[in-house]
Amino acid sequence: MIGLIGGAAGLGQAWAQADAPAVCPYFAQVESARTTCGDVNGGQLCLNAGQVEIDGAAFGLADAVRSLDGITRVSGDVDSLATFRPGATGDADAPTVTLFGAVEIVNMFTGDADAPRAQVTVTNNGQFILNLRAESNANSTVITTLARGASLQADGRSNDGEWLHIVLDDGREAWVNASVISVEGEIGALTVVDDPIQHPMQRFTLATADECGGALMQADTGAVEINGARVALDEATVFARTDDEMLTLRVISGEVNVQTAGTLVNAGAGAEVRVSLTDDVAGAPERADRYAFAALTHVPLDLLASESLVCVAGVIDEDAPVYRGPGETYALARAIDSATHLNVTGRATTDDGA
Repeated sequence: MIGLIGGAAGLGQAWAQADAPAVCPYFAQVESARTTCGDVNGGQLCLNAGQVEIDGAAFGLADAVRSLDGITRVSGDVDSLATFRPGATGDADAPTVTLFGAVEIVNMFTGDADAPRAQVTVTNNGQFILNLRAESNANSTVITTLARGASLQADGRSNDGEWLHIVLDDGREAWVNASVISVEGEIGALTVVDDPIQHPMQRFTLATADECGGALMQADTGAVEINGARVALDEATVFARTDDEMLTLRVISGEVNVQTAGTLVNAGAGAEVRVSLTDDVAGAPERADRYAFAALTHVPLDLLASESLVCVAGVIDEDAPVYRGPGETYALARAIDSATHLNVTGRATTDDGA
């Protein structure tokens, strides 16, 4: 049996809705829920369907949308669908995270992106004019220089502490290498400003009760941190769930980089990445075998239909042939098995194929 997953281009989630409602109650509400949270922006949480608890208090459809500020815990019921976008307030490009089924997330971000930053004075005490660059690397464009004996205020640092962030008098931002400049103050006290994790609920723990619960993440570019694992998305859609002290990430489209415990793993569509969770501590990520297409049966991908996820096709049970045209009269192109994931970009409407 061949299945289609996705919702763009009118293709729909062809088989999942036929098989899953009895097991996963939220599928009965996907169609009506699709438009409920279409306008949710960065820094907001929206309830698509059902009811969730926010810090122990019921949150229903009458409330619809609220800010992520101040939220610590969100718990979903078996029929709930909720979407949030961890990012700057109003940011339409923030990652989208949809919670479905019996799940619980706990905010682990403790910073304040709008809080005043500590500053230190940096001075060029060397013999040469110093380059100030657009980004925190030596290959970045030089946007201006710092004369010998001149001083500026640094209000941030790179994640590795090797670069200092400067705001120039004209408002432009620049970076200087910490090894070539004198610093009055503690570099460690500066805010890490090149860390993509900067907003509430962008760092969270995820707990799922059964196969019907999980989180569906999508972004053209962006990052979230789940149970201590940094997940950077590149035009990607990813399904996440936890069980048996394991975080499982299944890449549905695009690419992701998963980093924790000093190890980085890159994974593309069809790949599965596992992160062990022992005493709430994340182990190194490991790429597993390509997951079976049927493993996505319970994921409500229709809620995230967009240009970055048009449609994904695969087989549910036995191997199937793929032809060079719409119908069995065309030449055989290849055979696919349950671990194959194909991107679908359209469909035929002729009498001999579909």
